[in-house]
Amino acid sequence: MDFFARQDAARKKSGRLVVYFLAAVALIIVTVYVLVAALGLYFSGPDFVFWNAGIFFTVSLVVSLVVFLGSLYKLGIIRKGGAAVANMMGGRLVPTNSDDVLERRTLNVVAEMALASGVPVPPVYLMENEASINAFAAGFNSDDAVIGISRGAVDALTRDELQGVVAHEFSHILNGDMRLNIRLIGVIHGILLLHLIGYGLMRIVGRTSSSRDSAKVQLPLLVFAVSLMGLGWIGVFFGRLIKSAVSRQREYLADASAVQFTRNPDGIGGALVKIGRSSHNSHIGHPRAEELSHLFFGNAVKRLSGLMATHPPLKDRIMVLLPHFDGQFPALTEQELDENRVEAGLTQAPGATMLTHERSVAHVGEIVRAPEELLDIIGAPLSDHVALVRRMLDKLPEVILEAAHEPFGARALVYVLLLHREEDLREKQIGWLRTHADKLVFQETLRLMGFHDNLPPEVRLSLVDLCQAALRALSPGQYEAFRANVLALSNADQQVTLFEYTLRHVLVRHLDATFRKPRRNIIRYHSFARLKKECAVILSMLARYGHATEAVREEAFEVARRHLSTIADHLALLPETKCTLEHFDDALDQLAQLEFRYKKELLVACMASMAFDQCLTVTEAELFRGISGALECPAPPWLQLQSLKDT
Repeated sequence: MDFFARQDAARKKSGRLVVYFLAAVALIIVTVYVLVAALGLYFSGPDFVFWNAGIFFTVSLVVSLVVFLGSLYKLGIIRKGGAAVANMMGGRLVPTNSDDVLERRTLNVVAEMALASGVPVPPVYLMENEASINAFAAGFNSDDAVIGISRGAVDALTRDELQGVVAHEFSHILNGDMRLNIRLIGVIHGILLLHLIGYGLMRIVGRTSSSRDSAKVQLPLLVFAVSLMGLGWIGVFFGRLIKSAVSRQREYLADASAVQFTRNPDGIGGALVKIGRSSHNSHIGHPRAEELSHLFFGNAVKRLSGLMATHPPLKDRIMVLLPHFDGQFPALTEQELDENRVEAGLTQAPGATMLTHERSVAHVGEIVRAPEELLDIIGAPLSDHVALVRRMLDKLPEVILEAAHEPFGARALVYVLLLHREEDLREKQIGWLRTHADKLVFQETLRLMGFHDNLPPEVRLSLVDLCQAALRALSPGQYEAFRANVLALSNADQQVTLFEYTLRHVLVRHLDATFRKPRRNIIRYHSFARLKKECAVILSMLARYGHATEAVREEAFEVARRHLSTIADHLALLPETKCTLEHFDDALDQLAQLEFRYKKELLVACMASMAFDQCLTVTEAELFRGISGALECPAPPWLQLQSLKDT
């Protein structure tokens, strides 16, 4: 099953989740009605009519409101995405410039996985008080995703094992599991709310007078309160069943994806073995562990097993990855933990070799694969992509990497990437920054300018992705000033190049989801029928910006439109005035709400246009990543970074 099919399957599971939720609510309504009717019999005697449509309607309304408002309340709390979930678990945001060797190694592994996946580097939260080995990914999409990891995992896992765990969590991000998991949090809370109400009512009854007159009222109220608590546990039971049905099979898939990602079954397999060897296993002690158990890498709740378990048995997962596993879990030793910290200290820092660039600044290479085959890498990064990213990071100047990991340097680095090579325009941009940028950021920009000409185009967009974790640490005011400066620098010559557009589009689109309104694309279109104009805009702009002559543009457009067979006859190459960057942005916003299988057809058509001349420039490869990212189909930077293979 490819990325696009997995996305549609995850959304269908979201639909099933609604069905399960409604079924649980219906059962709770029926049970509450029976309790209310029993109370009616208790107070009114045998004359009470057991079935009463009015009472049933009232019970249904009250229970539905309690459950649905409870779910909406919880979803409102986590509306900001992964950071809200990490804070619920008591996570501490790990600063991107942390000096702790184990934390820095964790940040490096997460950054490598993110860059190889083609998504912004997510913030990392450390569950400082959890000695067990566990981790989670949380968020609605890659814009607001975070990685949470326990102190036990950071201390006990080797780099390869940590990489396997992080790759497993990135599989959940890429496959749509993360979005489904975060919605489950709201569903479970709504059902659990009845239990909480019953508990509160029982405490009230316990504080009331114990006189003979009040006893007749207290007893049924106490029974009702206990019954509500029991109903809450019915909800929890259904919630566990739902989480189990949704999660267990997807854990096997995520394990397999991690092996594909790292090409190292010993990494994730070794991490699972260490869970068995740890005295704390993967159990999370936080009070919200039950509520969020389905998010974790390992089974977070000690008492859940069998039908109720959100994860497959530990030994079963290990045997799939390591067939020769002997089933033994010798205890972890202090010596192993000490050796792990030593290893982290030796491997945490990337190399400081200057990356030179001797090939054409515009040309990546010949396209030797069909557009359909190139799309196989979307949402399915391979170990080759990780190796390319590590090669890039190892060869980048250390001063650039340090800048990308802290908020002042990250802003300065983005400004540097937007500086023109033409002296007059660069001076104009520097003059703007001198007036409008933070003074310390401006000084850092001047310091980093000396490295600008030695940065090959292939690494530009990956550096932007690398900066995003640090940029999320800005205050809202700092972000608005930074955003305004990015727009001003890209418009300095009253024209926007494709690179400037792509950088601005990728950066602002992702960060706006953090600092402004979160982006939640809902599938509204199930065919291209209502999106003909938008498809024509995308393909026309690619044909016009990617090819030099009108004749070649028309041929490239013709080849591309054939891939959209259902609307091909309705598409025509648009003039430049009707396929501007503003039109392009609007079209992408609409196409982001298209069903994923049709997004695949569109991306194939885009690649067919760009690859028509059998060559792909760095800027075209970057633009393709921008398009795929806007459609929530992240593409690894393989097309840009493949030219680094031989350097």
